[in-house]
Amino acid sequence: MKSKVCVVMMLAGCFFLMTNAVNAQQMKSAEDRAKALTDKMKEKLSLDDSQYQKVYDVNLKYAKQNDELAVASGDKKAKAEKMKSQFEAKDKEMKGILNADQYKKYESIKQELKSEAETHKMKK
Repeated sequence: MKSKVCVVMMLAGCFFLMTNAVNAQQMKSAEDRAKALTDKMKEKLSLDDSQYQKVYDVNLKYAKQNDELAVASGDKKAKAEKMKSQFEAKDKEMKGILNADQYKKYESIKQELKSEAETHKMKK
């Protein structure tokens, strides 16, 4: 269970970055991180202008929630569970914005990043 929680947290971080081009340490604000992620998603998923704004709003919402969670007190397991529920909620919102093909690609990208995170974890 502990390893699954770690993988979920690593996946969250990896998905947030989407590619090496987005470096969260360089982009401090939730707004900057949400814009960078949304820009990458626009490129990878071919978002139209309407979808872009909706995806940005969702990404911003969850970037702010992640910021709050990062500074919140509490044990790591509870935070990891909260983060997992946030990602599930975010996925549900994304499913309502993206068309079927885009959502399938979104899920595929997440799976690739999860595999990369697991491989990276095994190397440590």
